[in-house]
Amino acid sequence: CTNLTSVEVDQKNPIYSSYNNVIYDKNKTKLIRCSEGYSGDVVIPNTVKSIDAWAFAYCEKVNSINVPNTVDNIGEYAFCGCRKITKINIPSKLTSIPNGLFDKCKGLTNVVLPKGINSIGENAFYYCSSLERIDLPMGLKTIGDSAFYNCSFLKELIIPEGVTSIGYYACCGCTSLEKITLPKSLTRIGG
Repeated sequence: CTNLTSVEVDQKNPIYSSYNNVIYDKNKTKLIRCSEGYSGDVVIPNTVKSIDAWAFAYCEKVNSINVPNTVDNIGEYAFCGCRKITKINIPSKLTSIPNGLFDKCKGLTNVVLPKGINSIGENAFYYCSSLERIDLPMGLKTIGDSAFYNCSFLKELIIPEGVTSIGYYACCGCTSLEKITLPKSLTRIGG
């Protein structure tokens, strides 16, 4: 529904609510879905604790998403295909980057992962073709298959000490990649 720009839930609905064309649970603790045609910036209320899988998938006209630090859970592929987003704040309560979280976020240029992140899922930054820099935190343990697949502007990747596993094709298609630093702790690449 790429032309859907307006979503309103009746205030008497006992399960769902809406705010600025985004669907939430009744108490606005869970963000369920943003309309694909939404255009502009999204400010998520501080009451939100979780964002559903695919919640912003293919919202190609969204410029930015302000994710509050109250969020401690984000579902797989939540921001997949948000092509205009150039940067996003990742909440400090998050402990993992789910599978496909930023898949095809082609405008994303710089990412700083918070200290609490211990894993990066499969396809997490898949086809983030404008990504130039990603800061990986100490405490990171695993990097999933195809995590940075086709991040064609990424020039350097420093894998921090503590990482034990890097999945298949993690940096496949990173045509500008000139340097990777691997830690002493690494015990598995692929397989």
